[in-house]
Amino acid sequence: AQFYLSRDAGVTFVTVPVSSSVTTGVTKALAVQRLYGKDQFGLLMQKADREILVLCPDNTTLVTSTGACSVAFEFTGAYRLNAGVKSSSPDLVASATASGEIFVYGDQLLYSADNGVSIHAISLLTRDPTTTGSSGLLSTEYVQSVAQSSDGFFVASTSKQRLFYGAAGLDYAIELNSGELPASVASFMFL
Repeated sequence: AQFYLSRDAGVTFVTVPVSSSVTTGVTKALAVQRLYGKDQFGLLMQKADREILVLCPDNTTLVTSTGACSVAFEFTGAYRLNAGVKSSSPDLVASATASGEIFVYGDQLLYSADNGVSIHAISLLTRDPTTTGSSGLLSTEYVQSVAQSSDGFFVASTSKQRLFYGAAGLDYAIELNSGELPASVASFMFL
């Protein structure tokens, strides 16, 4: 797998130095996100049996060999993002704040307050008795989008049109409404 970065709207590209030990076995890149807190970007990639979050420096000059990308977190076992049964597409969202908040989601919702150095599962609290485990999701449901505010609040939307509201620093989010959204497509914005 080879990754390229452009800082001039696609006129020129530089190679992102990801070591072969990181890219060996990568089947696809799932998401790329600018991480503002530490002036770097993250690559969410899928390997055969897990997903990995790779952090890369975003230098203004060509990246040197000492500034190569490195694996920040491997999502395996309890933190697996896509077991292949829910048709989720794992994704990555980072807020445009200096705090370095990252959300990674798919079959579950994960949060990092420190640019991926540590990742924590967020339990989705609901009154629906048919949900599975602490994820709070139905057996065929997945988190499909997350919107964040600049002051630490977030809304997660699921494939079954359910909304969960939470705040940075908490390990849970609460379902806002037990009914369905009026449409299957929704947008969220914090003002």
